[in-house]
Parts: sequence; structure tokens; C-alpha cells
Amino acid sequence: MKLYEKNKKSIEYRGKRYPVDFSFNAVLQALEFLDDPLLDDADKIDLCSWVFFKRPISNRLKGVLVSLVFHEIEPENKQEPGGKKSMDIDQDRAYIRAGFRQAYNIDLENQFGKLHWIEFIGLLESLPSDTKMSEIANIRLQPIPKRDKYNSAQVDALIRAKRAVALKEKPGTGNFKEGLMQLFGMLKARAKG
Repeated sequence: MKLYEKNKKSIEYRGKRYPVDFSFNAVLQALEFLDDPLLDDADKIDLCSWVFFKRPISNRLKGVLVSLVFHEIEPENKQEPGGKKSMDIDQDRAYIRAGFRQAYNIDLENQFGKLHWIEFIGLLESLPSDTKMSEIANIRLQPIPKRDKYNSAQVDALIRAKRAVALKEKPGTGNFKEGLMQLFGMLKARAKG
């Protein structure tokens, strides 16, 4: 997407436009469905379809339309495989909400259904360094230096700080790219079967 283009509010497939809820909370809910190990592939597509389109979509179109939506919201600057994760939307929700209030005077709850996913990601990635969320992210990403006789106290303090803000591993979750690849795989399998 170009800076001079408006944020998308619909997708087009075979000459027909489909209005889409691209709000940050809709996208986050859909991503949560993709990560849910208790849902089968068909349920994931059904739930994502309802979240994005807010109306019934024919079974033969659901998978294609949902994959087109995910293609639109895929970040351009993807995290490198094996890269360190500096924040988690669920575990850091209080700090993210506080950061948006502090930096932008935005109450995210008042933005449900309004704030576009692209804008949300831009604001989230641009949180100033004086927000608690940025401070926590920096601690998580900071490498632990090799201990020597001069820095032992600093290394110990950094290790304690990293433990205090460490992200808890969530079973069955992957990064955005892995989730998209999983979605495309299940859509391909459904098309063949």
C-alpha cells in the first residue's frame, strides 16, 4: 500500500467488492482464532469470515475471501525467523493500552471497529521510548553482555529485569507468517477435497 492510498475497507474478487472490517480488534480476534488449537480448519475459516465480513458468505468463497483479507494485512516488514519477540498483544495488553493513552491520548476501547489495522500497527511500532511498553520491549531485546570483573552487577540487574518482563510461551502459537502459511495450506487442502 502506498502512502497516498486510503486504507482498504473492502476487497475485490472476480469483479465483486466485499466490505471488510479491517479494524485492529477484528484482525486481532481473527488471528486469535488462527492460533486456537481447539478449532479445526473449517471453524477457523468460518469464524474469521464472520469477524471480517459480518454477514454470511457462501462456503465456496469463504476460504478465498479470508485468505485475501490476510494477504492485505500481512506486514511488509516481517519478523525474521528465530527473531526475538519484544511484545505480545495479549500479555502486554495493559502496557499497550497505557502507551496509546500516554503517547497519543487514544483509548483503544473507544477505537473498536474504528482504528484500522494498518494505523494500529504503525502507532504500536512507533510508541515513544518514554512509554512503559517501549521500556519493556527494550529490556527483552537487550543482549546480555559477557560478564567480566567490571560489569557483574549490571549483568545481574539486566538478568533480573529480563526475568521480570519475560514473555510466557503460549502453546500452539506462531508468528504471523506461520499463521498465514497454515491458513493457505488448509485452504489448498479444502480446494482439493
